[in-house]
Amino acid sequence: MEVKELFRKLAEKIKTMGEHLIFILKKMCDAVGANYSFVNFKNENWFMEYEWSDVEEQKFVDWLSDYLYSNAKARREIMLFPVKNKERCKKTASEFIFCYGWKTKNI
Repeated sequence: MEVKELFRKLAEKIKTMGEHLIFILKKMCDAVGANYSFVNFKNENWFMEYEWSDVEEQKFVDWLSDYLYSNAKARREIMLFPVKNKERCKKTASEFIFCYGWKTKNI
């Protein structure tokens, strides 16, 4: 399957706000001091509203990777191929942040 197709399928999955996606987005908001209730996730460019540093972003990727690895229900909700594999969970976390992470601060 082409990478573009994988991203499209992931985007479709993410449009349905399951409990684990909500938890992940709340953690993402907490990482930058944003109030989850005030972020309009229906806005096409919601992820451009806040910024984080490269260090904050990497810390979040590590957290998300661990969260996916340790939570089968989260893997099924977020991952296209929900296998319990550290490398796959890390790749999924990185892809998620690439597509939906806050913009990176210019330092």
